[in-house]
Amino acid sequence: MRRVLRLISSGVVSRAGRTTLWSFGNVALATVVGVITARLLGVDLRGVLGIFVSVAGLVVLVGTWGTNVAIRRLLPRGEISAKQYLQVSAFLFLFHVLLLLLVVWGLSVLVDTTFAEPVVFFGFLAYGAAYFWSNQLLDLMNASGLMSKSAATNALGTAVCMAALVVAALAGAGLGGVVLCYFVSMLAQIGIGIVTLRHSFGGVAQPGARGHLLRLGPKLLGLNLGQAIAYRADTALIGALGSAGAAGIYAVATTPASVLTMPATALSQVVMHDAAARTISFRGILRRVFGLMAALAVLVVVGWLLADLVIAILFGPDFAEAAGVLRVLLLAQLLLVPFIVFSRVVVACGATWSASLPGIVGAVTLVGLGVVLIPGLGAFGGAWASVCAYAAMSLVSFVQVFRYRDTLRTPASDDRSTT
Repeated sequence: MRRVLRLISSGVVSRAGRTTLWSFGNVALATVVGVITARLLGVDLRGVLGIFVSVAGLVVLVGTWGTNVAIRRLLPRGEISAKQYLQVSAFLFLFHVLLLLLVVWGLSVLVDTTFAEPVVFFGFLAYGAAYFWSNQLLDLMNASGLMSKSAATNALGTAVCMAALVVAALAGAGLGGVVLCYFVSMLAQIGIGIVTLRHSFGGVAQPGARGHLLRLGPKLLGLNLGQAIAYRADTALIGALGSAGAAGIYAVATTPASVLTMPATALSQVVMHDAAARTISFRGILRRVFGLMAALAVLVVVGWLLADLVIAILFGPDFAEAAGVLRVLLLAQLLLVPFIVFSRVVVACGATWSASLPGIVGAVTLVGLGVVLIPGLGAFGGAWASVCAYAAMSLVSFVQVFRYRDTLRTPASDDRSTT
């Protein structure tokens, strides 16, 4: 019993343990946010919000030009300073704002006229602009080895969003008010990030580092962008090929299903840093990934059995159809776990263009199957497309990690990687 308690205690106080705890806290808060928005907006407007958030995330990843991934390789090796990274980010922000304008106009014309309403239009721009800086600061924390603080910042931002939504609900706010709450949460993350990193904004400037970051970023862009398309394009596709109502059902189902990705995301941040520092072995990575999958499989079974009850209690009878979609998405999220970790290891090992391959495979699979399945099956079609896409991403990323296994440390060094 003492040994078990020591193992649990060491896991909790480790970087991965702290990051995982904050990530679970973020999931709990995000679930409350999902419940409030669903009950406040109803099926159709919840679908519009889902499309709004999903597309904003995709635009941010394009706007960052892959620099948020590249910094996590270059900073641990001392090849760039935090100040140089932020200077590049300020330059890219101008491009990002122009892209936001184009995308929100396209949404208003091609998807739903709600996006043309002034409050939603300018709310999208404000949220997307703040999202850019939040994203860059969170990944700067990860690159600096502050994975648990990055997860904490994310969770605290969600807590701010939840508190703002409570006020919005009491005030009877509509979609515009909800969008404002999401914007405020991004501002909170930016503020926390600046305070956390205030001592890291200097650093010794490295010659040619900014140019190196801009050259390396696009080579890694496909990793996050392909992943984001596979994660988020499903909601947008359902809205475009189906209806806003179907997108609302799907968005509600993804809220409880997303709990499965949080531990994997937390683990990936730690493993990526350790792989870049050459303090973890191939065997150690496999042990952590498949051990995590075994634990999460239990949650999948529980979620499968309780799906109807969970949806009914949290979201109400209008979203009853989401229970079936939730069951499919639980399987999809479990199949995604290996990709979340392996893909980061590949980047840490030195891959550039090839690191983008799993995300690209997943994006092509999701969009291709989505176009075929969504018109007839609606939200269910999007869920099954996700299952196939996530499985393909994990398979490709495993093959890539296997190829890089000799660049990692020997198994004897595994213990140091979890401290």
